[in-house]
Amino acid sequence: MNTKHLAYLSAIAEFGSLSAAARKLKISQPVLSRYLAKTEQELGTPLFYRLNHRYALTQAGAIYLEGARKILDIQSETLHTFSQMSGSERQYLSIGMTPHHGGTAIAYMYPRLIRRYPSLDLNLKESYSYGQLQALHNGEVSLCLNYYQPELMPMVQAPIFGISSLLFALPVHHPMAKYGSTDFSRPARMSRDQFLTITDIPFVLYGPNTFSGQLIDQFFQKEGFSPITAFRSDNTATISGMLSSGLYAGFILNMTARKLPDMVYFTSFLPYYLAAGLFSAVHQPTEIERYAAFLHYQFLKQDAVYTPRTNRFMEELIRKSQK
Repeated sequence: MNTKHLAYLSAIAEFGSLSAAARKLKISQPVLSRYLAKTEQELGTPLFYRLNHRYALTQAGAIYLEGARKILDIQSETLHTFSQMSGSERQYLSIGMTPHHGGTAIAYMYPRLIRRYPSLDLNLKESYSYGQLQALHNGEVSLCLNYYQPELMPMVQAPIFGISSLLFALPVHHPMAKYGSTDFSRPARMSRDQFLTITDIPFVLYGPNTFSGQLIDQFFQKEGFSPITAFRSDNTATISGMLSSGLYAGFILNMTARKLPDMVYFTSFLPYYLAAGLFSAVHQPTEIERYAAFLHYQFLKQDAVYTPRTNRFMEELIRKSQK
């Protein structure tokens, strides 16, 4: 089975639209329509319901797509075994990562990758959240080390292992600080109403090129909240440095938070999913890509403060990577 054909079906299922799927695949809509019609004719059953120009998988379509992916897994594993037997295998892996998080994650992952794949050719692309997503969709990287926000990432699939949130940090001299916690691993609770009264201190915020910045902006817009904004940055280290001055309030990821001097912490209302990795929705992850995501999961869960939650992709990732 050709992986390109699987990508065609996956894109139609993901977008629910031939035109949107064709744009993503960079082919014409008539070509995609002919391929789908030919496939359904060969199988003798419709793979999608057509409802007001929207496409939804039929039961047969869901079974076919799941079966096709299993066949591709077997094909990939068989080719991997053959290449190992011939001694000619060279593994390639391209990973997108943020400058702040990626360095520490790769330092953990790389020695373990090399032990399993001695001939690994690893390419790293550093960029912030939206740059990573663009590289993923353009095929420049096959895996991104980042958090997952479904509403911001319509063409991404992710193995999810938990839910966490941004922390809200205040200097200890602020009147609301008496309700906070100095332990970022056990932040205090703050109601929305309490938060919306904090208008007497400037904020430092994540920039719009980050998923955290997008979440914060959406929350502020929804609540009609316009705080004094002193500074915006895409870099977590810069945000932490500004907060440690004791002059500002702001948000920080609890997965990357470390105790800042003279600050207290609260839970926020901005949850995000913890993912082992981000993959394009039209890409079937290879064995080495799955293993790299599994290593990232092992790295994150070492000191993660999160509520466990999983999806089928994550369960499959763990099962296959522990063989």
